[in-house]
Amino acid sequence: MRKIVLDFYFPQVPQDFNWNQTVHVFVVEDWEGEPEESEEMLPRWFKFDEIPLSKMWDDDKFWLPHVLQGKKLKAEFVFNKEEKISQKLVEIVKNF
Repeated sequence: MRKIVLDFYFPQVPQDFNWNQTVHVFVVEDWEGEPEESEEMLPRWFKFDEIPLSKMWDDDKFWLPHVLQGKKLKAEFVFNKEEKISQKLVEIVKNF
């Protein structure tokens, strides 16, 4: 299994709201059934070169292409008050 760990920091958001998070991305290559709509998303298929990265969170363009190329990575993103990246670190790793 490929391992992808993403850390997100929101220093402009009061700590009481607890927006900072560590996300573990799991890549599934074989499954049964069909994706279903949830409160957070409406699943839709895209060709790799047609993924609408400009309509996604600002960080996605920095890590998602690597994941789709089969790489493992660790990344950290710091967001400003406009929810744009103010700092980033993306590290391709061989082993965790």
